[in-house]
Amino acid sequence: MTHDEQFRQLQHLIESSSELLSNVSAMVNQSVQSIAAQVSVQEEAFRTALTAIPPIDMQTVSSIAESYTQQIKQAAYFSNQIVENAYQDIVRQEELAEASRRFDEKYKTYVGILASVGWPPMMELPVSAIRQLVDDYNEDSAAFYAEVDAAIVHFHDDDVLRSILRRWENSALTTDRHQILSDAVDAHLSGKYNLSIPATLAQIEGVVATAHRHQGRMSGASLRRYVDSILEIDASHLPLRSVILDGIYARFYWGDSEVPSLSRHAILHGACIQYGTVENSLRVILLLDLFVCMLDRKARRGRQV
Repeated sequence: MTHDEQFRQLQHLIESSSELLSNVSAMVNQSVQSIAAQVSVQEEAFRTALTAIPPIDMQTVSSIAESYTQQIKQAAYFSNQIVENAYQDIVRQEELAEASRRFDEKYKTYVGILASVGWPPMMELPVSAIRQLVDDYNEDSAAFYAEVDAAIVHFHDDDVLRSILRRWENSALTTDRHQILSDAVDAHLSGKYNLSIPATLAQIEGVVATAHRHQGRMSGASLRRYVDSILEIDASHLPLRSVILDGIYARFYWGDSEVPSLSRHAILHGACIQYGTVENSLRVILLLDLFVCMLDRKARRGRQV
């Protein structure tokens, strides 16, 4: 390319750039004018709005500010009260949880003490009496266990047993057995323990079978499984397993040299005839009451057996 050609090309580029700058300048000028017009409109609207605002009464403003201040203070006070009450509720809940934990430990000990001498726990016994029994516990004292037997018999007078009977009447598991159970309790209160014990033993098995919707022959394995499931509703009662399964439901065979004194099988099959004591009668009544209470508790929780 010659110098002349290069000069003409450069001249063309300068002319093109000049035209482009002219166009850009025109566009910028048009935009500035448009923006200025818009600003002018907004200024006019603002002036109109200002003239429409009534004069400000500073006393009214002060009064409103004071009112809002009081409301804020009240809100802060109530907020603090809510926080404080919530904190106190948490403290109370923690205290209750700790008290409940301590009682659970005592209750487990109580169940273990009674189970060691063949007694189910007493559902009617006041909490204070449970604590007292645990505090007085003496594992090596035969006199202690004799006193426990006597205290249990003394505690379950006519009023307490009638209270238990009313609970059974209101349970879905025993309401249709009420007349049989009422007769059994009457027999116990009349000292006819040879009648009260077999009648109650039979109803215990009936309640267990009904609760578990059992069908067909009740095998020993099925009964043991059902008893375990009832005791597991509250693990505190697991120490009773040996009392029930190795005592009341102990296996029995004719010709055995030793017959358990409170074996359901030996009594109902007529092999054991030395069972009729007030203690044994109360034991089976309390066992039935424990089963009914545990199964009703499970039903209230909405869980199927």
